[in-house]
Amino acid sequence: MKRVLLILFAVLLCLSFAACRLPEGPGSESTDETTPVETEPVLPVSIIQDGATEYKIIRPENAAPALVTAVAKFCSDLGDVTGTRIKIDTDWYKKGNEPAEIEKEIVVGRCDRPGVDDIIKNLRERDFAIVYQNERIYILGGGDEATIEGINYFFSNYVDAAAKTVTVPNNLNYIERYEYPLGMVSVNGVNITEYRIVIPDGCGLYTSSAAECLFDYFYYNSGISLEIVKDTEAPSRNYEILVGDTNRAESKAASSVTLGADQYILACTGSKIVMTGNSYMVGGGVSEFINSYAASRGKNVDIDIKDLPAEYAPRTFAFKEAKNALLLIGDGMGFNHVQATLAAGLPEFVAEQLPNTGSCTTYSHSVTIGAAKYTDSAASATALATGKKTLNGYLGMDPNGKILKNVRELAASQGARTAILTTDTITGATPGAFLVHVSSRNSEAEIKAQIDELLKNKEVDYAVGSIGDDLVSEARHQLWSISAEGSRFFAMMEEAYIDKRSHDNNLQAMVEATTKYNKLIAYVVQFTLCHPDTALIVTADHETGGLTLDKNTGKYSYTSTSPTNADVLFYAIGEGTEVFKDKKIDNTDIAKFLGEIFGDPKIGN
Repeated sequence: MKRVLLILFAVLLCLSFAACRLPEGPGSESTDETTPVETEPVLPVSIIQDGATEYKIIRPENAAPALVTAVAKFCSDLGDVTGTRIKIDTDWYKKGNEPAEIEKEIVVGRCDRPGVDDIIKNLRERDFAIVYQNERIYILGGGDEATIEGINYFFSNYVDAAAKTVTVPNNLNYIERYEYPLGMVSVNGVNITEYRIVIPDGCGLYTSSAAECLFDYFYYNSGISLEIVKDTEAPSRNYEILVGDTNRAESKAASSVTLGADQYILACTGSKIVMTGNSYMVGGGVSEFINSYAASRGKNVDIDIKDLPAEYAPRTFAFKEAKNALLLIGDGMGFNHVQATLAAGLPEFVAEQLPNTGSCTTYSHSVTIGAAKYTDSAASATALATGKKTLNGYLGMDPNGKILKNVRELAASQGARTAILTTDTITGATPGAFLVHVSSRNSEAEIKAQIDELLKNKEVDYAVGSIGDDLVSEARHQLWSISAEGSRFFAMMEEAYIDKRSHDNNLQAMVEATTKYNKLIAYVVQFTLCHPDTALIVTADHETGGLTLDKNTGKYSYTSTSPTNADVLFYAIGEGTEVFKDKKIDNTDIAKFLGEIFGDPKIGN
């Protein structure tokens, strides 16, 4: 995105420096007065000259590897250009060894140095500042990536390769602002960065996920990072956003209010903002806060929220007509996989709390014609993606080898941003059904080539596989990316290891994979609440392993190493998904429902 320069800097190393002060940026007052104003002269400060310097570079002692590498390169490049050896040190001082006088330093990153906090508090994640103050040069970013951009900017603008010098103006105070959808946000005049998010110790996944969605909204839309802490931590700050039934007095007062299944509380009393509700509706307050009070009013436009509700009164959540869709697939997960995971100690399978639930058939065309005993992931995923039954092994093709349009292609044709995420390889059968058209799921080279072409032509925004344990983290990033700036979006996210470990009849590993899928579901439900014009479907492509409960022993065991034709679970939330409540549907019905959202209710026909 284009960057906006909010503070102009003095022209460097002209024959003489202009005697003027830097503007304060947007919002500063102008005057028509003609009375001359005395200003301090702008003078050059030599950092490196004639092969010598009194300065050294300071970086954080525990800097991330990328910043360490960037600082080392900065130092090396300075040496190459000026012929001067400059020392790198960390910000750590031995106790009692702090220098009595200010040292001449180039401070890079969030170092333990005077002045750093005052500069950084005005920076967001992708902003950077270059400041000369008290014989120190500060190169600081809201995050490491921005700091590295600041290093590059400094080198390009203040290093004179021909003269072999480094010189800055003594009034250097340059800030480069990233063009975020939001500017700074405040509540009743208090900067949102003064707040921290507080959640109950030991809270459920819906509450922690609601807090994460609130964090992510500000992080991705305004570059602001809010701290999330548990309520066992003492209230060291006056300003707190209380998510869920915390031990704070304000949360206790709110929790005494009786709420319906679709109700929540959002209220601001004094220095506390309260967001609470039953089950997944804890995210209702987060959603209203985001969409009704902290929504963008123009790129980098600051917002001061002054009209939050003050009473602990029930507020009713309402979805809007769906224009976006999310599909979660637990590969190989049947009803007994969920029950076995609960029996193994999972406190709750969060999808069971969603309002529209049912079951889904999964048989393939190969089963229908007697060519196979059960479906495979290729055929079942193709049915979910295209609304058409096909032969085992086929991806995105009907039984006659004809190419079928999938819902990702349909969504993209309507201008939606799309993402396919999986813990399997991206060439696996389930993601493949939403990306490619081949007659064999084993044609890995052809599948890879088609996916590469889609990415090259920007026909899919993200196609990410082999995610491993970071599926929720990856989903958080990609979901806020594809939904940015109000874009329509579609995403399919798969946890593949429920299936893989069931093929192995490894019950414990299957439980671990289902537990990870459960965390993904919780986050995506809260993300869906934050985007009320979105429909979410949680399901499986088929059951694997014939997992069975022995009523005598109370233990679950596998009876097969293959998929079966057992029905699988179906959970949904969002406008329109009520048509599935308590119904038995076919997997092709899911694609048809998604097709309606993106303009083709006859997909698969």
